[in-house]
Amino acid sequence: MGQNLMTGKSIETLMALDFEASSLSAESWPIDVGISWIEGNQVQTWSSLIRPASVWERADWSKQSEAVHGISMSDLIDGFANAHDAELMAEFHRAAPPGQLAVARAFADPRFRRLAMRILFVQAPQILAPRLSARIRAAILRRLMGGPEGQPWRSLDDAMKELASRANEAPSEAKLRISEWLVERASSTA
Repeated sequence: MGQNLMTGKSIETLMALDFEASSLSAESWPIDVGISWIEGNQVQTWSSLIRPASVWERADWSKQSEAVHGISMSDLIDGFANAHDAELMAEFHRAAPPGQLAVARAFADPRFRRLAMRILFVQAPQILAPRLSARIRAAILRRLMGGPEGQPWRSLDDAMKELASRANEAPSEAKLRISEWLVERASSTA
């Protein structure tokens, strides 16, 4: 693969680290950590909820942030896997995709089933039923293209408008590449 314009490094040597937070305030606290990287030709991911420490101010919880990340306070307090689902998680990660599908269906917690199906959608879409693939694809498309007015996330259209609003700034190779990627992504989802 090519070199990253910002770092000059091959994309295979980079990892993306992402945290979800209780709110956008300065007093917010982490609720989820995720890591993504490229291994071979596939995107690999790992994430984990973060149980709130007893000293963290629970009043700093934002329903708007919850709408974006989809993690509720009860997920953090009561939402950790039971012993059976924890065993299934380990089994899911040891199995090849056809076996992962059977494990995904066995999760008691619907959050783990949804996550497992999203992982399979990315890594082995051919093993999913066409109807399930279409549902996941439609959800991704709604997220990328924007939903109802005032959605709490940034859509492709929002990103393209912001880039266009900066047209009078000095051109850069990075902005050109971002623009090309946005246009390509938007046309591939149409």
